[in-house]
Amino acid sequence: MRPEDLALLDVPGSVTLHDDLLLVDVARPDLEADAYRGSLWRVPPDGPPVRFSFGERDSAPRISPDGARVAFLRAGGDGDGAPQLYVMPTGGGEARPITDLPLGAGVPAWAPDSRRIAFVARVAEPGRYGTEEGVGAAAEAPRRITGLRHRTEGVGFTFDRPQSLFVVNALADVPRPVRLTEGPYDVESPAWTRDGEHVLVSAPRDLDGESLHTDVYAVPSGGGAPILAVRSDGSAEHPVALPGGEVLYLGTEFSGIDAVARNTGLYRAPLRIGGSGEGDEGGEAAAGTRLTEEESVDCTIINPSYRCATTTLV
Repeated sequence: MRPEDLALLDVPGSVTLHDDLLLVDVARPDLEADAYRGSLWRVPPDGPPVRFSFGERDSAPRISPDGARVAFLRAGGDGDGAPQLYVMPTGGGEARPITDLPLGAGVPAWAPDSRRIAFVARVAEPGRYGTEEGVGAAAEAPRRITGLRHRTEGVGFTFDRPQSLFVVNALADVPRPVRLTEGPYDVESPAWTRDGEHVLVSAPRDLDGESLHTDVYAVPSGGGAPILAVRSDGSAEHPVALPGGEVLYLGTEFSGIDAVARNTGLYRAPLRIGGSGEGDEGGEAAAGTRLTEEESVDCTIINPSYRCATTTLV
């Protein structure tokens, strides 16, 4: 391979499927712009792929449960624009912007009603990250850092722009995202419960941004404090609600600061939202049971199916 061949690489990413509609985002390096270009492609059951969207940087497609619409992220073609949430009919047509947030939006998660969408987005402190006109990075007030977990590789400072959960009615005439979590901690990986009453997220233990542990919390979709749903043995990420009142998630087991060199496993737990079952508001959080072997199996998530690889230890 020669350096100029890099521009010829088409890299498939997220995949979403509903009946025979299969969509995938495909990215390609733009060497002159030092950025990635990408769009959504439809893969027919028989025949070559067909381009589905025509933005310059489209990614993370998710088809609604009723199959009528696809939500995805679209960023500016110059590589600097924050990705925003868009929705378009699966039969084709114009993509409609759903968000216009200063720091962009995260991967969409459709509610069972095919109307609401949950996503995470970073919310900046006033006066930072371009939220105040005319105030650039050099003019921002100095930061006072009091904790160890104040920045993340590839993101930068995080303690002054926590990642919060939002829900938006994608079918409203004027979509208005509603922020459901607030506080100095990040939430990740939103997934709806089967009844659409709560959104499951991964969040630090006791909602303490300094904690190395993460658990599964259920956030009422109409507003309210997060409810501890699953207490992990170390970390709990990427929850998925199952029929029958259970939840799958990826996790690792550790205590204290012993949180490295651990295989990620697949776990199952009863979905107890503050009680004995989904929707019951009194009781204790559930504990998960590991389904994969700890020493030889390592799992990752692939949108949103789990993939587990067997490793050979010598």
